[in-house]
Amino acid sequence: MKSLMSIIGQEIPLKGVTTSIVDTYKDVCIDKGMTPDGININLRSLKTFLRWCYRRDYTSKVPHIDMVSKPRSMPLYIPDRIFAELMRLDWLDDRYKDAFKFYRETGCRASEPFIGELDGNWLLISADKTKQRADKELRLNAECLRLCNQMKSHFEKYPGTIESWTQSLSKTFLKVMREIDGNDTKYHLHCLRHTFAVRRYLLTRDIYLVKQEMGHASVKTTEVY
Repeated sequence: MKSLMSIIGQEIPLKGVTTSIVDTYKDVCIDKGMTPDGININLRSLKTFLRWCYRRDYTSKVPHIDMVSKPRSMPLYIPDRIFAELMRLDWLDDRYKDAFKFYRETGCRASEPFIGELDGNWLLISADKTKQRADKELRLNAECLRLCNQMKSHFEKYPGTIESWTQSLSKTFLKVMREIDGNDTKYHLHCLRHTFAVRRYLLTRDIYLVKQEMGHASVKTTEVY
């Protein structure tokens, strides 16, 4: 709201915040050079606030708010050569190597090994904890089960939260990629998930199996890979 009022002023009443006003705010943000992601974060916050006001009868309607469109980023596959170099780094702690290998072999999102429960060789993640709000069941082979147990063991000794631990994994992965691929590398931790999808499809040629293992709501999402 501070960002919005800094542009449209503080004299406009709550019920005066229309779609046209929001579009003006969005255009000014674009002209200022804000990134689409940054603008959309503000717009989603604004939409959430206006809906809260509507439910409490502070305003009679919620204006339509369009997000800023942006090109869809394509998946990035990490070649075997680069991943092999990563695994040979002497300074990289084994707990990071275990995690990076697990993500590459399972396609899990960063938090899933830690929020999921192990039942035999199945990693079970309840719907309330998944991005798609659907239960996810992932069968692990013996090596991935070992890695998952190792990751959980490492996390139990970590003094921070799951979020801070996954941020540490992400930052460390970026540091590794900069050393191997250069400071302008485009590779990031989520690329291990992309890599799993490509490798898994080439192995199975079964797009619906990959969709299930990735936890996608639609096969169209999986087809990007």
